[in-house]
Order: sequence, then structure tokens, then C-alpha cells
Amino acid sequence: MLKHLFQRKSRETLSCEILNSGFAFDLQDKATILQSAMNAGVTMAHNCQVGSCKECCCKLIEGDIKSHVELDYLFDKEEIEAGYFLPCQSVAKTSVVIESLKDFSDTDGYATVSVESIRSLTPKIKRLTVRSQKPIYPKPGQYCNLMLPESGEYRSYSFSEQDDIEMLYSFDITHHAAGRVSAHLLSQAAIGSEIKVSKPHGCFSLSNAKGPVLCIVAGSGQGAVMNILRSSKETLKHRPVFFMCSTKTMSGQYSKSDIDELNQLSDCHYIPFLTQAQPNDIQTQSGYTRIGRIPLQLKQELSKLLEQCSLSSDFEDWSVLLCGAPGLIDDSLTVLDDMGFRKNHIAFDKYELSGG
Repeated sequence: MLKHLFQRKSRETLSCEILNSGFAFDLQDKATILQSAMNAGVTMAHNCQVGSCKECCCKLIEGDIKSHVELDYLFDKEEIEAGYFLPCQSVAKTSVVIESLKDFSDTDGYATVSVESIRSLTPKIKRLTVRSQKPIYPKPGQYCNLMLPESGEYRSYSFSEQDDIEMLYSFDITHHAAGRVSAHLLSQAAIGSEIKVSKPHGCFSLSNAKGPVLCIVAGSGQGAVMNILRSSKETLKHRPVFFMCSTKTMSGQYSKSDIDELNQLSDCHYIPFLTQAQPNDIQTQSGYTRIGRIPLQLKQELSKLLEQCSLSSDFEDWSVLLCGAPGLIDDSLTVLDDMGFRKNHIAFDKYELSGG
């Protein structure tokens, strides 16, 4: 018998049925098929959620979808004709019937953790640290889902620190004014309370190239990328790192101690970009502030850095880490492709614009 996970709905609500699974669920407005499945308690096979790993690959049997990524970039002609698509990057235009190519279950193996501490990093970003009863074993760059036990609502957050010996795990979370999950997690009343955490997901990591490292980050993505760099300190000893960070004002950048830590790891060039600069933002501790969006100035800035550091203009052996909102990632990828960066040396993590 088909297990219905429909909520009370209007006539216009779309649905998704997964063949040979016993599951069907409502499709939420503007959410991807994978997001709707997970919100309904159906955890399909997935990993990165940004279209890189293809772990969630399915076949479209009936209905119509809109893909956020070009299918011919991910699949060959035969696979596209067979209906292959990625639920993590697809929004349904009609009710759909799909077939999962991998096993999935109605649980993601959520474990119970307790909130240990909450520390402010910027006016809007706080570091939430939880303690687990057993090691989680995340890799730097991975994320997990944090779920509120009472409501079942969850959001995905990247690890900013992990200690499997002490079983302490930290996540940098942006507080959204209307965000139910972030408001709950970052409330001082949450300290000592229990929440649910999924197993780690994702494949966001530094490539094994030998050249310089370019980091393009925004907001809480600072913590995720710094975590990767800390874990790669041995490989970064002889590789310059260019860390471009986009925030609205200087108050959104992480503290000087975090920046100093980067300088201890490698020959690091920290470059803040401010999209809504205030008069007192122009002079910073780095002495090198840019006004505007990173993608619009990326070519010019890299040209200056190459000359300043006496580096070759051949970008094929560079590693790139991008972490932030979809607009920053997509626009930067376009520029990097035009400049000759190798796609297999570029890793990115797009943050959902969920409102927390």
C-alpha cells in the first residue's frame, strides 16, 4: 500500500511518487524535489546537495521538471533521453513520478546531541557547539542536518570545527529575523537542550593540485572554508592562499584572530570585499579593502595579485574553494571558467536561501 506523506493541501499543490518505494509526498513551493522529500521524512540517497556528486540521481517517469543546472553538463545524451536528473537541483513544474537509482530510507539515522555553547562571531553569525554521545567523524567541508525534535524542521549547516575525541562539533549559523530554526538554535535558552543531527554529508574539499589556493567566501562560509584550510596546513606550507571574503559591511567579517590564524597556516592574502560599505569600513586591519561584488572585480584582482606575488598567469594548477550564496558561486564560476581554471580543481558549496 502506498504510504502517503501528504499534508493538508490546496488544489494546486503538486506531488511526487517514487516508484517501487511505497512513498509519495507533497512538493513544497520553490523547494527542490530532494528538499521536499526530506521535509516529508523521506531521505533519498544524497550527499553534496549542490549537483557535484550525482548521488541523488533519479529517472523522471512522468511529469515535468525545471533543472537549476544544465543536464548536458552532468549526463551524456543517452542518460538525458532516459530521463536522468538530479532531485537536489530540480524543481517540479507538475506532479511527477520518479524512479530512484539507489536505495533510500525514511530515516537518515539522526542522533541526539546536546547544545554545549553559543558564541557570537559577527552581529548576525554565531557558532553553535554541540556535544555528541559518540563520535560523528565528519570531514572538514562536510555538512549535516540539524533538526528540532519538537517540530521536525531542519536546516543544513557546515562543520566549522570538529573534535571526535571530545565529541564536540561546531556550526557557524546566520541568524535570520524570521528564521524559525536559526532563532531556536541560537537562543541562549537552547543551551543544554537536545537536538537531532544527521550523519555527515558532502564532498566539499581542497583539490590535490599543487599551485596557489583561491578562496571565495561569504557570510558563514568563512567558517567552513577556514576549517578546510586548517585541516590542510601541511599541504599549504608552500602554497600561497588568496582569501576573498564578501560581506555587506566590515562587521560581517570574522575577527582578527581568525584572520591571523590563516596567516599562520600559509602565505595568506586576506582580501575583504564589502557590498554595502560604511565610511569607517574603508580602513581595515588588512589595509586592503575592496568595495562591490567579487565576481565583477575578480579578473582585475587576480591580475594585481599575480604581479604582486610574481606568479604565472597559468591557472590550471590552482585549487579553488567557493562557499556562499548561489549568486556569488554561479557568477564566480563563470569568470573562473573564462580565465582558464580547471573545473576538476574547483570545489563549491552553495548555501540554501531558506531564511533559516
